Amino acid sequence: MPAPVTELRGLAGVLLLACAAFAPALVGGFAYDDSEAIIHNPVVQGNLPASAAFGRDYWHHFADAGHYRPLATLTLRWDAGLWGTDGRGFHATTLCLHLCVVLLMGLLLRRVLPKSRSAILGLAFFACHPALADSVAWISGRTSSLCAIGGLVGLLVMLGRTNARASEKRVALGAALAPFLACLGKEEGLIFVPFAILLGHWYGRGRAAWMGALAGIALAAGLRALALGSAIPAAHGAPLGDLPLFERVLTGGLAWVGGLGLVALPWKFPPGQGNLHADSLGPAGPWLAGLFLLSCLALAALAWRRRRHSPVLAGSLLLVLMSIIPTLEIIPAGEIFAPRYLYLPLLLAAPLTGALLAQVPRRILAVLLLLWIPLGWQASQPYTSRAAYWEARMEFGEETPMGWNALGNAHLENQQSGPARRAFERAIELDPSYSRPWVNLGTLTWTELGPETARPILERACKEGPNNPAAHANLGALLLKLQQPIEAERHYTRAIELAPGRGAHWRGLGRALLDQGRRGEARTALETALQKLGQDPACETLLQRIQEG
Repeated sequence: MPAPVTELRGLAGVLLLACAAFAPALVGGFAYDDSEAIIHNPVVQGNLPASAAFGRDYWHHFADAGHYRPLATLTLRWDAGLWGTDGRGFHATTLCLHLCVVLLMGLLLRRVLPKSRSAILGLAFFACHPALADSVAWISGRTSSLCAIGGLVGLLVMLGRTNARASEKRVALGAALAPFLACLGKEEGLIFVPFAILLGHWYGRGRAAWMGALAGIALAAGLRALALGSAIPAAHGAPLGDLPLFERVLTGGLAWVGGLGLVALPWKFPPGQGNLHADSLGPAGPWLAGLFLLSCLALAALAWRRRRHSPVLAGSLLLVLMSIIPTLEIIPAGEIFAPRYLYLPLLLAAPLTGALLAQVPRRILAVLLLLWIPLGWQASQPYTSRAAYWEARMEFGEETPMGWNALGNAHLENQQSGPARRAFERAIELDPSYSRPWVNLGTLTWTELGPETARPILERACKEGPNNPAAHANLGALLLKLQQPIEAERHYTRAIELAPGRGAHWRGLGRALLDQGRRGEARTALETALQKLGQDPACETLLQRIQEG
């Protein structure tokens, strides 16, 4: 059979394996923070123009988190237009994005790696690896795929359609597109700068690749700076932000030790964010982290020495090691480690894993790859609903107030007020100073028993969480219901100070001012709300009241 036909059949088989591994997500709904990213985002819902995605933080509608991901916002907007609030359609798009990554990487490997069997095996290992459920089965995790798609498109532009010597203009253009498009999907797109440069040197166009890659990353950084005020990614509230650089890097390295274990044995691991297995190592942890980092340096040196003898494998190893750097806490991140951090390293490792798997007997290899499918089902299950997600999170660790509070919200979404109340009460029992369950319990009590009964609960929420904008906004709404607009104004003003991007807070302030007869100030607040929310019938009704006098 001709080689191209064999390659196409092999690639089609890899795509089918990936579909099979993450199939459970296709019947699921929203999990973790999907609702917040989709339903409550005015850009996603079409209340603001699509161009607004390029001028704001990904989480601006709640509170800026240092994330600039306009491509993710736009794909969610496209899904919302097609599927409304049906999570199955969103899951299907997320899986399709992953399949696009597999297809694009297959095209790239076909150009640079002559042994098609190795390329297909490496792609298969990546495409259906259970750890990727965090990126493929979780709707909000699509940022990893979007980052990879943008980078791979740029690299394929560099190569063109033939094996002829690439022109400098085409190499420069592709090298610029790779990091630029990748960084619009996720901050980790920085890795496509060295990727483009290595590929440019491979084709004897190193100078053009350098110029293009640096121009692309500079353009992405410039757009980020215009939108967020900072060209460098920086997470707000990073858990290791106050630690010295050396200690942060050691902690990040230790988390990657757990990540390597997850690559080798992806069996029953917690979904979402977290520091995998690092806390269980005790006093040996720092030593193990140091050994890991030294091993990375040794492997980088070995890859550099072998770059002329095995350029593809050496380049793959170098890129894998470079892809770890952004998550070593050199710049403090909002989380120490998450399974989705493995997406780009596993993708870049495809030539290496393919070369290793090619040495395994075919029958054993087939069994190993087929085992990936039930493990993928297991890893995908927590992303089928918010309740399933938080139940899985608590299954893998001690119960936490945050987990119980989130589980309570999940029960509310399912209209199960009794279990929701018990979950909020359990969260408060574990940590009475945690304000979020007080907010949610107060809101539930307001719905069931009325505002007077709920008032002391929401006041307690503000006392325990003076910097929690949701506590002040909910109490403000309750005070409006009780016809106390002066007190409501005070709480809405505080909510706006804490989270100025939330249009609902401005709308509440406008109503409080209007109820006091301060029409001019109310108009200003409501117009600001419309700028944040786009189309909003409640704001428009209030403005109509002002106009009618």
